Amino acid sequence: MQDNQPDNLEDESPSPVPSSAPPPPEPPKHKAGFGIRAATGLCIALVYAAVILFTMLPLGPRVDGIPVFRFFYDLFVILIALAASLEMCRAIANKYAKPLWFFVILNTVLGFSAFYVAHFSSFLFGKSIGGNTAYFFVLAAMCLSCIIFTMFSKKHSMNNVLSTILVLVYPTALFVFMLSLNYLPAEGPANSAILLLFLLPVLSDTMAYLVGSAFRGPKLVPHISPKKTVSGAIGGVVGGIAAGAVVFALSEFMPDGFAVATFDSNIWLNLMHYLIIGSLGAAFVIVGDLIASYLKRQCGVKDFGKLLPGHGGVMDRVDSMILSAVFLYAYFYIFFVLIN
Repeated sequence: MQDNQPDNLEDESPSPVPSSAPPPPEPPKHKAGFGIRAATGLCIALVYAAVILFTMLPLGPRVDGIPVFRFFYDLFVILIALAASLEMCRAIANKYAKPLWFFVILNTVLGFSAFYVAHFSSFLFGKSIGGNTAYFFVLAAMCLSCIIFTMFSKKHSMNNVLSTILVLVYPTALFVFMLSLNYLPAEGPANSAILLLFLLPVLSDTMAYLVGSAFRGPKLVPHISPKKTVSGAIGGVVGGIAAGAVVFALSEFMPDGFAVATFDSNIWLNLMHYLIIGSLGAAFVIVGDLIASYLKRQCGVKDFGKLLPGHGGVMDRVDSMILSAVFLYAYFYIFFVLIN
């Protein structure tokens, strides 16, 4: 009798039946992500508010005429300078020669120390040497030291030097202008500049997002930041003008004890100054964002860091602040030191 069974008995094993059960639903990442981002944003806002209040409240003893609580702002600047500089080192090392991070830390410590020694040298010499001058002297010395170190190093090359100098200039050196806002010649200009330092990026970025989302339109610089639009940039300028208007109102109607600078006794000239600061300051905020976007794109990273969940790193939060600080320091220095 012929065997009708197949030669290969293994073929009789039942083939797996595809399961009809649907895959388990993915967790709602967007909701969790939004919650984390919102919580981090709230913490950032509270820190900003604390820095502003400690800076503006004329409480406690004074050092060289400066209330001791104003040094809370200095501590804030120094800490974010260290964090942002190290984040920039990591971002550059992702694609280019690794910066020599110990020179970056050394420059921050010695540079800010030289700033304080020079600024408070009036205790010894009767006249301040100038904190910014001292800081940039240390910066120049650190760049030369980095080159000399690399000359005798077998592990590092000129590419490491160039990466390090980039970090020493951006963002590290720009933080000295942020620190210098606290040392403008009177509390009024210092308070106004610091208020604008925090308000300009917040209101400019908020209005840029709202207007850009509503109107969209042509891209601003698509090869650098594909999401930024011309309408968003216009909204950002409007937000900057709003920030200037807020500080103008405080300069005119702030109660006694809270010094806010008045550029001119004529209310309209005073308003003109603050609207100019708001519009130009918003432009610096936009350029600061674009510079940071360009560097992140060149380094192949999405964010500079992960210290602030949902917001990236410290550098991602202050990229526009450090550039606007340069503008604010220059504007207030010209009108309250050079002209007055």
